[in-house]
Amino acid sequence: MKVIKRDGASVEYDRDKIKIAINKANSKVLEEEQASEVQIKNIIKYIENLNKKRILVEDIQDIIEEKLMAIGKFALAKEYITYRYTRALVRKANTTDESILSLIKNKNANTNSSSYSNSFSFQRDVIASEVSKDLSKRILLPAKIAEAHEKNIIYIHDLEYFMQPIVCASYINIQDMLDKGTVINNIELKIPTSFFDACINLSKILTSLVASNFQGQTIDLTCLGKYLEISKNTIIQNLVPSNSNLLDKESINKQLDFLIASELTNGIDLIVGQLNALSSFNKSITTMNIFLKTDSKDKYFNENKQIIEEFLLQINSKQPSLKDNFPKIIFLLDEFNHYKENTLTNLAIKFVEQGGNLYFLSSKVMLNNYNKIFPPIGTNYFHPVIPGAFNQAKVTINLPQISIIADGNLDSFWNLLDERLEICKEALLCKHHSMLGINSSTSPIHWENGGIFRNSESSKIDSFLKSDASTLTLGYLGLYETSKILEPSESVNLSKEILEYINKKVNSWSIEFGIKFNISGTCDLEICKQFIQNDLEQYGKIKGITDKVCYSQGFEIINKNINTIIQKLQEEVILQNLSLGGSLIILNLDNTSQLNNELLSFIYDNVQFIKIEII
Repeated sequence: MKVIKRDGASVEYDRDKIKIAINKANSKVLEEEQASEVQIKNIIKYIENLNKKRILVEDIQDIIEEKLMAIGKFALAKEYITYRYTRALVRKANTTDESILSLIKNKNANTNSSSYSNSFSFQRDVIASEVSKDLSKRILLPAKIAEAHEKNIIYIHDLEYFMQPIVCASYINIQDMLDKGTVINNIELKIPTSFFDACINLSKILTSLVASNFQGQTIDLTCLGKYLEISKNTIIQNLVPSNSNLLDKESINKQLDFLIASELTNGIDLIVGQLNALSSFNKSITTMNIFLKTDSKDKYFNENKQIIEEFLLQINSKQPSLKDNFPKIIFLLDEFNHYKENTLTNLAIKFVEQGGNLYFLSSKVMLNNYNKIFPPIGTNYFHPVIPGAFNQAKVTINLPQISIIADGNLDSFWNLLDERLEICKEALLCKHHSMLGINSSTSPIHWENGGIFRNSESSKIDSFLKSDASTLTLGYLGLYETSKILEPSESVNLSKEILEYINKKVNSWSIEFGIKFNISGTCDLEICKQFIQNDLEQYGKIKGITDKVCYSQGFEIINKNINTIIQKLQEEVILQNLSLGGSLIILNLDNTSQLNNELLSFIYDNVQFIKIEII
């Protein structure tokens, strides 16, 4: 028999440990209250006769308490409960020790880039995170929620920041901060009068944002388009009148082009340099999104094309130094650029080919789904109230575990799914309630100076937490394995049914609490690995389910019978459209030739959000 410990580890059953625990309690009570050797043997025999392959250590302890009370050893049962409780407190008091010590010794650098692990700033941040995570699980979260997280029933994202009143993702209103000015550390940033001034302000804002949050902030570079036009007009006004009698028109135009190109290059170089500098000491920069949008209906369409082209040229030239630590690039595929021959798209593909962190977003599908175009915030959150939209928290449910426990019985699956969705709802509301009563002064750059809102100084943010701009996100993963266990021949149809059901549930939560809940496919490989390792320990090796490295990400389909890339995407798109709160598809290609015009056109026509990796 295997005993499953509290940390999920599996150890061999040892009857002597039961004897030792009961005898320690025996030593604390009068002789007549003690359990005899025969009575202890009977308790052990009862446990062993259950004939379980696996048993939780808590279940063993519950049985001991029940049997002691059943034989009238109430004082002994009380001592055993006290002993058990004291041991639990000791364990809880030391949950951070091992992780912190291993971090300092550089044995456990769990990060997006190994280059962080040796830096003091990174270790300082992670040590603080470990302490925060420990306190959150022991003190702040209800025991049922903390236990569900520990048992991998759910995963509470960003638990290390639960104590802090920080939203986990936001779409920063940079346009407003530039156009109206902002304040950073009590110093006013005035409205820029040129493109380069706007780039200076943006660089300062980026530094403040990274210092004030831990991840998930989206920046739209189209905020700079109007300022490039301002610089163009200023250069023309200063250059043309003074040279009209001295130079011919062609010479003047050459000078104009040179001066404008110089300001463009210098301004973008400042931003790219700042992002690169921030990435060298702050791991949160890797979760920032830089949105590259070109809209032919935009007043500053030509200026934004120039800005995006310069930005892509510069980040391509700085590879591979930007490969691991640089923010994510979100590139919009539009009607005029969804083919390789387009200059901007070609530069974006080059960044992908070099291993850059770039994602494609389809304007056509966005318009079909939301009637507007906007970038994801954070890792993979979509919310059409922009800018200033934010996500308070995310909790991911372990779907495969539910289907394993249900053992192919659909009725059992739906019943257990309901129970665990309730746990997810409560976990999300825990974060929401923890932020109520917080003053905007906790992060002025976000709440008072335009990043998310322009709230009055030191006012509570409660009303914003229930506004249209706010969401709470339920994540899921392993949809493919879940459906394969329950109904292998109809896995895609069942996957669709499960997502429709979960959507219906979260919509009812939105109505009940007046907060927007949505669902998102979780694409975090570490969580996929953590869930499958736990389920392998608890339920054993199940062919095609737990005999792999990790569960499938979100709604990813793993089907060897699918012959082409497009066929795979066609099936995943069905599920993507049922997961509009977070809908990333990850596509691995063998070589760059597969990223051709046919694939780009299909993505533009059908796929909302996709990351392409050349493996």
